[in-house]
Formats: sequence, structure tokens, C-alpha cells
Amino acid sequence: MIRQDYCEEFDIYSVNFGESKYCHSVEILDGKVVVDFDKDDNVIGFEMFDFHKECIKGQEKINKLFKDAKVNQKKKKKKG
Repeated sequence: MIRQDYCEEFDIYSVNFGESKYCHSVEILDGKVVVDFDKDDNVIGFEMFDFHKECIKGQEKINKLFKDAKVNQKKKKKKG
């Protein structure tokens, strides 16, 4: 069973896969994500820090990509 949780106070999104016992963690992406492992090194969950803030930044990047794509499309139409 997959469990998800979001802590609004600390802006942390977490996901846990099943009921395996925790053994150790590894920080990735400059410490913004922590991946949890069991004793056999299977991923059993992860936590994403500054989740809401990162989602907003991601959405801003996506919006810029679409805006740039539209501008490039208009330029191609004018040339053709």
C-alpha cells in the first residue's frame, strides 16, 4: 500500500511504499529529496522538502517553455 502525506507547516511531501522497515536514507538534489531504503537497499519511500515552493518554480518553468514555443511558432509562420 502506498501512503502519501503533506506537511503544510514544513512544506514536506512524503511517500511510503509498503511496510518494509527503514534502514538508511540518501539525500539527492542538493538535499531537497531524501530517499529511504530498507536493509536490502530497496526504495521504501521518499521525502521532498520545500515541495510547494518547488512546484511553483516548476510551473513557472513550464509556462515559460510554452510561451517560448508559441513565440517560435509565430516566427516560423511569418517566415513561411
